[in-house]
Amino acid sequence: MHSQNHISIPPRAENEPTQMENLNSWRRNHKIWLKSCIVALIHTHLLHKQLTLSSFFPQVILTNSLNGVVG
Repeated sequence: MHSQNHISIPPRAENEPTQMENLNSWRRNHKIWLKSCIVALIHTHLLHKQLTLSSFFPQVILTNSLNGVVG
């Protein structure tokens, strides 16, 4: 009963990366992640600019056309 509850740590596989390799890959992934974040931020910023412009102009056109109809 006691031996079944005991959790045995499996031996490290030969192809399993070491802690240093894990750290290096993490750094590499982190750089990629950081780059993609910056790109995403720039894209979002540009998209936001486009959205504010496109939401602003139709309002102006709509207001002018309404004024034309009412006046």
